[in-house]
Amino acid sequence: MTSARSAAARVWENRCKVLCCCAGFDEHSQNAFSDVAQVIADFFKDVDLTPSDIAAGLALLQQDQDRHSVFRDPMSIITTQPQPHGDPHLEDLGLVAHYMKFAMAAYGWPLYVYTNPLSSLCQLSTECSCCSCTSGQVEGGALIMSDNCCRCNLAGILQHTGLMATDVVYATFHNKVYEIPFFVALDHDRRSVVVAVRGTLSLRDALTDLSAESEMIDVEGVEGTFAHKGILQAASFIHKKLEEENILANAFWKVP
Repeated sequence: MTSARSAAARVWENRCKVLCCCAGFDEHSQNAFSDVAQVIADFFKDVDLTPSDIAAGLALLQQDQDRHSVFRDPMSIITTQPQPHGDPHLEDLGLVAHYMKFAMAAYGWPLYVYTNPLSSLCQLSTECSCCSCTSGQVEGGALIMSDNCCRCNLAGILQHTGLMATDVVYATFHNKVYEIPFFVALDHDRRSVVVAVRGTLSLRDALTDLSAESEMIDVEGVEGTFAHKGILQAASFIHKKLEEENILANAFWKVP
C-alpha cells in the first residue's frame, strides 16, 4: 500500500512540474510540488477514475447547478420595511470597507486596471515614475522592492487607497512559492499602521495555496495546534521580513 501511494505521489508530482513549469525550480518550489502531489494522491486514493471521468463529472455537476438556479424559488419575501436602529455592527462594516481598499491595493496595478478599465491608464500615469531600477527608496523614504521600472505597482497602491507616496513605508512585490507580496502603510484616518498582504494572483501563489498539508504551530496556552502549511510558510516569511528590516518600528516612529 505504501509503495502504491508513493508511486501515485510521484506521478502527480511529475504532472505538477509539467503544468507549473513557469513557477520555478528552487527549493521552495520543489517542496511545494511534493506537498501538492501528496495531497492530490491522498484525495484520489482508492478511486478508479481517469482525468476524463473527472472532467465529465464536473461538467454534469455544473449543468445540474445551473438547472437548479434557474428554477429555484425565493426562500422568503420581505414585505415590510425594516426599522432603522443603531446597530453597533454597522461600524464594523465601515471598518471592513475602509481596510478593503488596502487589501485590494496589495494586488498592485493589475487589479486597478481590471476594476477601472477606462480611466486606469491615465490615472496610473500620474503616479508612475520611469527609472532603470526596480528596487530602492522613492521620494519620502519608502523602500520599494521588486517593482517594475515604472513603479506601476506602487502607483496602483496609491490610486486604490488615496495615500500619498510618503505614507507608504515599505512595499515588496517579490513573488515566489511561500513568499508573497505585501506592503506597510500609514493610515492617518484611523491612526494606525496597516500591513496589507496580497492574495492569490500568480501560479506561485496557487502552489502556496495547494500546499495544504497541516503543520504544527506553537500557540501559547494551546496544545496540538495545526495550520495550513503553505499559508503558515507565507506568514512566517512576512513576519521574518518585518523583523529583519525593522519595518514596523520605523512605521510607528513616523506615526506615534
